[in-house]
Amino acid sequence: MIVNYCTDYNIKFSQIILIIQGNSSSPDYKTLLKNLDKLQNQIILYNVTISSISLALGILFKTLIRKLKCDRKSRYYRFSNRWYYIFNGELLDFPEIPDSSDDINAKVVDALVSVNGVNIIYIGYFYDYQLKADGSLDAIFLQYPMRRDLNGKSNEYYNINSRFIVLKYENITNLNFRYFHINFEEKNEIKKTPTLGKRFLNLFKASA
Repeated sequence: MIVNYCTDYNIKFSQIILIIQGNSSSPDYKTLLKNLDKLQNQIILYNVTISSISLALGILFKTLIRKLKCDRKSRYYRFSNRWYYIFNGELLDFPEIPDSSDDINAKVVDALVSVNGVNIIYIGYFYDYQLKADGSLDAIFLQYPMRRDLNGKSNEYYNINSRFIVLKYENITNLNFRYFHINFEEKNEIKKTPTLGKRFLNLFKASA
């Protein structure tokens, strides 16, 4: 419709259907193919223009929805990836949850992992996550990780000599999320000093 009003070209959907059907017995089919050959550049420009406008509008609407927090106020505007809201703490802004994500800048995850019948709790700062091609959760990345063996006699958490640990979701039995606000100086120190990061985790796991 826009092309018909804004240009000298007319798009006839009956001819588009004819091309899709590939009805070469129709008397208009060969004439239509010749016209398409003559208008190659215009057709390419049309498709590029439509695709560009669609992309720009999509980005604009997404930006507005995120800026106005429409996706947090109504489920109809939310991403299909529910993990995005959980890992970022934005689910706290959902109408059914009386809380706010405004002050969150640190997320601690407790993960109960079961491997070969052994149950282990891993605790660490949430760093990142990875999705599968179908949109389901594949793995989570924890920073400054610690572990506790539930099959053992000790209740102590043991430091893992690593900046990050990757936990496959298929091995995770349970996930617990805790959201915190840490001031800027403390957050920078945690990033630079793994030992200090573990000290904070010692405080967090005490309330687990």
